[in-house]
Amino acid sequence: MGKGTNSFISSDWRNIAYGQLLLLSNLCQLANNTINDAIHRFLLQTFIAPTASTEIDLKTQLDATLNQLSKSTIIRFAFLVDTVNLLLKVDQPFVGSIQNGATNFFPNLIISTPSNEIHNQTLKMTFVLSGPANISSGLVNCICATNPNCEDQVAIDYSDYEYDTVYYGTAYIVSGSIAGCSPSDSFQLSTLQCFYSDSDCFSIVMNYIQKEYFANVLNPVWFDPSPLIYDPRLSRFPPNTSIDTIVKNIMVEQWNPSTSYNNFYESCAPNYCTYSQTVPTNSVAGVIIKLVSMIGGLIVSLHLITPLLIKFIIYLFSMINKRQQEPEQQQVRLKWFDQLKLTTRNVVSLVYTESINLNIFPRRKFGNNIDQVTARRLGQWSTRLYIALMITGLAILTLYTVVQPHSLTKSFNQPSFNLYNQLFQKYGDQLKCSCSSIASTYNHFVKIEPVFHEICSSSFISDEWRMNLTAGLVPNLTAYVQRDYRRFLSAHLQYLQGLCQISIESTNNSVDQLLSSLLVTTELLPETVFYERTDLLTKQSKSSAPTTFARLLFLTRSVNHGNAIISSYGTNFEYIGPYYGGYSYAITQPIIYDNGCSCALYPNCTSQASFIEMNSSATIPIRAELINDLFVEEWASNINYSSYYEQCSPLLCSYTYNKQINPLYTITLILGLQGGLTIVLKWIGPKIVQIAAKDFVENSFRYLRYCLCLNEYLLNTSLLVLSTTGTTSASISSNTQITTTSAITTTNSIATIPSCQLQFQPIKIDVRYDRPALQVPIVADFNNDGRLDLAFISQHPNAVNLMVGNGDGTLTLQWTFLAGSLDVLKDITFGDLNGDSILDLSFTDQYANHVGIFFGYGNGTFDTLIILSTGDNSRPYGITVANFNGDNYLDIAVTNEYGNNVGVFLGKGNRTFSAQTTFATGFSSLPKWIVAADFNNDGHIDIAVVNYVDRNIGIFLGHGNGMFDAQQTFFTGGYYYLNDLAIGDFNSDGHLDAAFPYQYANTYAGELGILFGYSNGTLNGRKVFNIGTSSVLSEITVGDFNGDGHLDVVVCSGVNLGLNVLVGDGNGNFGLQTMTWNQPSGSHVTLNVGDFNGDGYQDIVYVDDSANLYIFLNTGQCYPNKTLETSTPV
Repeated sequence: MGKGTNSFISSDWRNIAYGQLLLLSNLCQLANNTINDAIHRFLLQTFIAPTASTEIDLKTQLDATLNQLSKSTIIRFAFLVDTVNLLLKVDQPFVGSIQNGATNFFPNLIISTPSNEIHNQTLKMTFVLSGPANISSGLVNCICATNPNCEDQVAIDYSDYEYDTVYYGTAYIVSGSIAGCSPSDSFQLSTLQCFYSDSDCFSIVMNYIQKEYFANVLNPVWFDPSPLIYDPRLSRFPPNTSIDTIVKNIMVEQWNPSTSYNNFYESCAPNYCTYSQTVPTNSVAGVIIKLVSMIGGLIVSLHLITPLLIKFIIYLFSMINKRQQEPEQQQVRLKWFDQLKLTTRNVVSLVYTESINLNIFPRRKFGNNIDQVTARRLGQWSTRLYIALMITGLAILTLYTVVQPHSLTKSFNQPSFNLYNQLFQKYGDQLKCSCSSIASTYNHFVKIEPVFHEICSSSFISDEWRMNLTAGLVPNLTAYVQRDYRRFLSAHLQYLQGLCQISIESTNNSVDQLLSSLLVTTELLPETVFYERTDLLTKQSKSSAPTTFARLLFLTRSVNHGNAIISSYGTNFEYIGPYYGGYSYAITQPIIYDNGCSCALYPNCTSQASFIEMNSSATIPIRAELINDLFVEEWASNINYSSYYEQCSPLLCSYTYNKQINPLYTITLILGLQGGLTIVLKWIGPKIVQIAAKDFVENSFRYLRYCLCLNEYLLNTSLLVLSTTGTTSASISSNTQITTTSAITTTNSIATIPSCQLQFQPIKIDVRYDRPALQVPIVADFNNDGRLDLAFISQHPNAVNLMVGNGDGTLTLQWTFLAGSLDVLKDITFGDLNGDSILDLSFTDQYANHVGIFFGYGNGTFDTLIILSTGDNSRPYGITVANFNGDNYLDIAVTNEYGNNVGVFLGKGNRTFSAQTTFATGFSSLPKWIVAADFNNDGHIDIAVVNYVDRNIGIFLGHGNGMFDAQQTFFTGGYYYLNDLAIGDFNSDGHLDAAFPYQYANTYAGELGILFGYSNGTLNGRKVFNIGTSSVLSEITVGDFNGDGHLDVVVCSGVNLGLNVLVGDGNGNFGLQTMTWNQPSGSHVTLNVGDFNGDGYQDIVYVDDSANLYIFLNTGQCYPNKTLETSTPV
């Protein structure tokens, strides 16, 4: 709609639709950005999981987290919208503008300076608080300053389609559209019901919008938006849902989160997985294994130790007996130390001898094909290796087992809360309990009840209190001076009520977010840790809510102050108007408060509020205080650890301790290890020794053979001499590639416009009326004398006139019909309407709503008037005659401008006609000019009309029986109106084309539009041609003015008398030729073509609204075979 909105009254839907749709677009974009930012921040967070959660646990945790994300995003967005709306509602920003001229301002801004003091001083102006106007009466019945819930319907008003007349009134009530106290309030109170496919409102509103768009855009690119389609399966918002509800839900139908357990597992990338299994401490298999190991260890140990022990014992007994047999003297001489030393030496010698000769491996261990001596020697080496490995391995394993601590874990399955407390008191932090549910929302074990200030629950913030308190005030508050608190009482109560509502809602939402968040723990938290974590989170929630609100409030106030947005209460700025003799303009001036504080410099200027008595200087001071911290007195919270324990529901609690070293366990372990090592070493020892012995023998023989081969090699190499030579060659081949190029030549064809300059000789025809407005000349032989005559209509007086031709280019007035003074004649045409071969006249009388017919006598006079009604308020405009039903009698077709249709009267050949049949041209299309012709070459006459407001040409294809297809429209371009319609074949393709002048051309440069016709009756391929200056309103006519067989177009040239001729080349192109005469012309010109002097050349007839009538005689200068002559126009 753009700049065209200025032509509507302020309550017109088109005046507010652009702003509301822009606000909707901005809110959609803001909502989209808010959601994207929230999702972006959410996805940047780290998801911490000490273990790889199961798919069910992960889904539960993510669902709760995503639900909190969506709720918090919606709440923050709604909180922003509510806060801004509250400030707009309370501040009442002034959105009116000042009209130009004198001292007439908008109704919400009046001059407070007394009328007798206006001259030569600065005017004081006062804001008048208002509200939405009623669409029927235009009156304001509700003042938003005292009632913030004012609302009314919104309608589309009648538009000023005629530039000399403005029509106001309700044309259409837009369903679902509400007018509130502010543009944003109106927007949120409204619904989108009008924009759904099941409502007729959408097509009607789009028709209005399209008309205004075409009326105000030079080169429009129109698109047909599709209406919304409501599907309850896909949308949770029915068409009658308020926009406020949709906005509060951040305009989201569904969030559609998607989670992938596979991606989580890949990101987790566990190093290992474990599972626990409870088994008996001493199973049957374990006991058997231990017994077998101990028995094996004892057998091997006793097998080795017993022979040596027996020998040692026998040796000791033999020594004792030997000593008893020695003389007493020798025994006395030996000391006990020497005896011990001797005994030890003998024992060591015995052990060494036995160890060297010890062989515990029988001969069969080394195979049967080995001799006894070798087998004994290998057995001794195997025994020595066995003993060495046994001692080393047993020492290492025993040391490792003894040094390593032995940790034992004690477990308790599904302990009760009391048992857990007992275990925790005994074992403390060593007690670990694994939760069966790792994620729980805080609302299961935390309760928070904010206690608000009593003002927020009192009747002082109720609507009833506010309405009763302000009931006795003047509705628009104009009776109170600027500083009187009664002007702001209602606003302050609204503000207090709104602050309480936002505070309560914001606080409860903050609590809900906290309680809906997850506490994620794989293990049960100790009671102290649980309380610390929960208390910290609660404190953060308590501090964040008022901080967010304070920041938003400060931001909004700063924006208002920085942009100097004026409040309608006049609390920050006022308008003053310096007076200059009858004309004035208004400027803003800041309000000054206490201590010289200026609202232009500071946003927090204040003054003591007072009630000011009427006609008195007495003041009654009052005091008020705004409660901080969102009006919350106390956050009452209750944290229950037992409820948390129930949510965690541990399946297993356990503690771990280290077991002390047990000698019996150590001995048992050593015996078990010794038994195992014995079995392994007895099997592997002989194998190692046997392999080593075999390798030693083989290596000895291999070394001997190597020495013999080396001698032989040295001998042979001293006699051998070898020499070799060789050459190589290579060949290289190359390939050649041939590339060819070709050139493409493009030829542009330019049409050649005939260059011969046309020449016309003007003849002024005298009209006997003083100041008639002449229009619509039609040319025909009305008196059957073989010479062309001229009929036209005039205004001032309203009449139909006939001037007969004299054959030399002059005319004589023959006949006049004077219509009534209230009639307005618009168009006229001719034809044989009764089949008597005599031309008749027919015309449209717009204000009389009828078609007038004069049946001719054939001598230039006519019978009495016959009237055909076109319907009440139809306002017929254009008229044409043709045979639409193939009965050989001419019919009449008219455009009913206000009826928005084409009316057809079928002639019966006996001076009577059928009742009018109408064919719609479109809602508020205002059809004007009309032409009848065969556009699709089917032998049936069709109708073409100019739809003035819609900026298109509508074609009704005829059936040949008086009926027509529905209108097809063809767009002629935006912004400018069409001023006429002419038909002809301008590109010589055998199909009729349409030519039309634009009414108001840019920078006064006239333009002609051409739409080319096709065989199916459609028009397309618009071309625009310059027709020179066009400071006057001129219709066009078509003719062949140079005799080349191609149609030309002529239009009036400008302020002075003149013609602009577009000479056609037959290919749809034109060349401009201009002819002017130093004579005045009118502002509305109509043209036609005819040979008025019988020389075979087409002349031009010119009439205008200044009583000028000219015949421009064509000199034929450019006709073929015409001798060129130079002539000076008169």
